[in-house]
Amino acid sequence: MEEKITLPFIFGIGSQRAGSTFVSHLLNAIPNAYVHPLKELHYFDTKYGVRSPQVLELFCKGRLARNIDSMTTYHGQALHELLTDQVVSDFKFINDPSCKNHPYAYHFRAALSRRNDVSYLCESTPEYMLLPDQALAEIKTTIPNCKAVLAVRNPVARFISAFRFLAAHESFANEGSEALSQRAISMLEQNNAWVKQQDQFNRYGHAVSRFEKAGIPVFVILIDKLQNHLSETLSNLESFLEVKLDNTVIDNLAGKKINEVDFEFTPSRELLDKLAERYQKQEYDIPLQISPRSELLKHLPEMWRAALAA
Repeated sequence: MEEKITLPFIFGIGSQRAGSTFVSHLLNAIPNAYVHPLKELHYFDTKYGVRSPQVLELFCKGRLARNIDSMTTYHGQALHELLTDQVVSDFKFINDPSCKNHPYAYHFRAALSRRNDVSYLCESTPEYMLLPDQALAEIKTTIPNCKAVLAVRNPVARFISAFRFLAAHESFANEGSEALSQRAISMLEQNNAWVKQQDQFNRYGHAVSRFEKAGIPVFVILIDKLQNHLSETLSNLESFLEVKLDNTVIDNLAGKKINEVDFEFTPSRELLDKLAERYQKQEYDIPLQISPRSELLKHLPEMWRAALAA
């Protein structure tokens, strides 16, 4: 039988390049919360086949080596506790990368054994928005008092951001905007595995529906509108979580750019047109759908809209 977690639990979910890192930082504003120090734990998505166990094992081995080195170099109790919790989780993942032979609760035992002031547990893994119904049923059974915070971003802008991230990590970022746009168009025309993955990551409404069907309430943060509606969003989030957020953490996050890719890319009009056509019927503005092309493109960066008007 799976070990249950009885404390209130908050999951941060949402696709890569859609503000999921912002959400993971936001969880730290919950008073008396223990946020797992691995920003992406990848337990349930690995266990249920959304992510490969080999990817988890390889990543954890590299991080484990770095953290062990850090533990011999840095001083301070708080840092050592954080690194210890990371090492404990990485070691378990390396020995059980399928996540089928140890309970999810294992990853929170170390913190709970030394702290008696924890009122909430939190973890953020973007890919959890893709979890199958069986995984969501396990979550609800083993963590009955859980909720999720979903980061949502304009699907065209999110695709472009994900493509920039891919270009930076695959070393073709220096090709220039026109060549990069053509590369992205070719990928769209081929409809390759990476593009299909982006389609799944843009299905926000589908994710909300499945989570709530499993009995897991979801709060949606519209990243594109956050700057102009921050106070309203945070007030609604406090009502949803039934907590008062720490303003110090919020102030540090306000206006901060997180995980920016450091190279310029202005997508061509042709690329933006193709993306708008592809995603104009896909769920974005929860619970409504954006259908008109003009509405879909409204929240794009100014320079991209200028390219469309050219």
